[in-house]
Formats: sequence, structure tokens, C-alpha cells
Amino acid sequence: AAGTTDLSGRLSQYLGFTTDNGAYYYYNTVPEMDYQQTMIAVRNYADREGLPYRYALYDSWWYPHSSGGVTNWSQAMPDVFPDGMEGVYEATGWPVQAHNRWWSWENVYAKQNGGQYEFIIDEERGGALPLEQAFWDDLLGNKQDWGLRVYEQDWLYNEFYQHVEALQQSATLGRQWLMQMGRGAEKNGLTIQYCMPYARHLLQSLEIPSVTQARASDDYKPSNDQWAIGGGGTPPDA
Repeated sequence: AAGTTDLSGRLSQYLGFTTDNGAYYYYNTVPEMDYQQTMIAVRNYADREGLPYRYALYDSWWYPHSSGGVTNWSQAMPDVFPDGMEGVYEATGWPVQAHNRWWSWENVYAKQNGGQYEFIIDEERGGALPLEQAFWDDLLGNKQDWGLRVYEQDWLYNEFYQHVEALQQSATLGRQWLMQMGRGAEKNGLTIQYCMPYARHLLQSLEIPSVTQARASDDYKPSNDQWAIGGGGTPPDA
């Protein structure tokens, strides 16, 4: 499919610019610049210094949250990227790995909130779970227009154990959720990175060809035990 060229290789073989937790530009910009201007400045600096970045990772600062969960992943907040994801992609030319977290119960997609898709809403725990294949097909559709190549599903542990009780009550709902996500990515020529997974998520990925990678460590920053990957690193290595 178009746009799938060397997707996993971009992350495992080449240098990328990350804004994940622990990075300088994690919820932080160049003084008196917005994030769009900051990323363009980073690209210009990289070109001047000969730094061969091949992609950019945009963490959770680009989309709106409520109660910790994401409410709208379809477009960047205008104060972050005034010209949208398309504008910053056109300016930098960098393919994108885009982070996502668990769905807020107040997300804009759920029918309960005026959207068009079936969701389980767990207001007490602050989370939600999409139930339709069409949701993932539409969510990830046309995102290559703004450079998306890798969809990063973070906070897998939190979605499963903390924010949607139904996932602990059903023997099949977790598989349905991940399979639908995977099919949506595959239909749109994207790959998926799992983040904060447990063994059950990694084992489920054996049925999901679009899942090409998983992160084994904690966030890379001072005082974190990101080096302790003995347990989490074994399944991905296998």
C-alpha cells in the first residue's frame, strides 16, 4: 500500500526526532514560538548541522485531553499547529509517528457525546472504548496526508485496567478492540507501535500484522528506571 515503505525501518534503523516524555520539547517550545514554529526551527537546525533525522515523534501535547484521556485525535489544537498537521508536515518533510492515549469518556466521536460511533462509556473511571470497525477506518483514514506513518498506541495498561471496566469483564472485548485498531491501520497503509503493553497485548499482536514494534522501556528521563527492561524487553525480542 502507498506510504508503507520501510515504516518499521524508519524507527529501528534511522535517527528520528522525538518529543516524548524526557525530551526537551515535551510540552515545551522555543521561547515565544508555538510548536509549529519550533518544529520548523528544529528541522532547519538539523539541516544546518547535518543531523540525519528521518522522522518526528509527536507526543500527547498536540491533541486535546479531558480527565487525562484524549477527546479529539483527528486534528491538532490550533494553538499548537496553526496550519494543522498538514502544515507542519509540508514545512518539515518529516514522516510522523503520532502518539495516542486512552479515550476520554467525553470524546467527540461517541454517540453519547453527539458523535457517530458506538462506544462503551465508563464515566466513573473516565474512559471509553470504540466498538465499531468504521471508527478506526475513519480515524486513521487520510492521515498520511499529514505524514502519519506509525500510530503509537500508548497507555495500553491504563486503558485495559483503569479506565474501562468492561475490558476486565469480557473475554473477547480486548481482542476486538486491538483487532479493529490493527485492521484500521492496515487498510490505511500504517503500522502500529504498542506502548506500555502487557504480555497479553503483545501476544494478541501475533494476529495483527500492522503491529510491527513495541516499546519495552519506561520514558527516558532522569530518575526513571527506563534501563530496567529485563521483563518487558523479553517478549518483543522473541
